[in-house]
Amino acid sequence: MATALTGSWGNYAAHAQSHADQLAVYARTLSTTTFAEQACSGFRARAPKLAQMRERAQITDAEDSVIADRMRESTAAVTAAYERTGKDAWCADAYRLFGPDGLLVKGAMERKP
Repeated sequence: MATALTGSWGNYAAHAQSHADQLAVYARTLSTTTFAEQACSGFRARAPKLAQMRERAQITDAEDSVIADRMRESTAAVTAAYERTGKDAWCADAYRLFGPDGLLVKGAMERKP
């Protein structure tokens, strides 16, 4: 299921090395967590973690257009995975990959209190 949600980069996201890879991981994380907030009851993105990711990857404001382009591409893949796997399976997988013990990005998403 992880491949369905994450597309071709799978577990590679946890080990992104190049700046281009970091941009891709950041954009996919934003796309997934934003979509999950809308599609999955009780989930929300953790803004401090997303800000920390951006800072650690040294993403500048000048790269916002690149992030926006990558997010559009990612959102299409996220939406397709959601439609293919269904709400319950997709939401569970998103939380497993981006929740507090996330396999791809730890703590990018949490359950609402």
